[in-house]
Amino acid sequence: KDFLKRHQLIRKKSCILLGLSGGPDSVALAHIMKDISQEMGLSFRALHLNHMLRGQESRRDQKFVQDFCRETKIALETRKRDIRTLARKGKKNLEDTARNERYRFFQASAEKNSGHVVLTAHTRDDQLETILMHLFRGTGLQGAGGIKEVSSYKGLCVARPFLGQKKKILLDYLKEQKL
Repeated sequence: KDFLKRHQLIRKKSCILLGLSGGPDSVALAHIMKDISQEMGLSFRALHLNHMLRGQESRRDQKFVQDFCRETKIALETRKRDIRTLARKGKKNLEDTARNERYRFFQASAEKNSGHVVLTAHTRDDQLETILMHLFRGTGLQGAGGIKEVSSYKGLCVARPFLGQKKKILLDYLKEQKL
């Protein structure tokens, strides 16, 4: 709640969107946002993009997300994109193609659902990994800064409320909640 208030992300008649991969970080964020959205009277919707990169495992992730959202009564929108084929056609790497498709999906859902912000569950562990990856690639000072708490994609605010938290805290939360 403090993060949402500090960054002025709460707006009347607007939907908060959340990227839900099915991993522990995003499941924790979805569970927390479900409680916060009810408490504060906010509209909230989860978004899951099946990248189709890992065959049966990708289908299992999507089914897990669908079951989780049905059980917790979280509104869910899903989309499938063949990232490998799109990357090949666009002559881009998988990571960039996947990220671009995710953000296109977020943007389309925001337009359809009167959304102004999408939350992702990046943690401090992700931040460290990103900085190290950028340094190995030979980035300048800007890239060495890593992931930003709040950024923008074509007018859509992308916010990362867990960026200052270690993944272990989220894993402990999931255990405590029996999730």
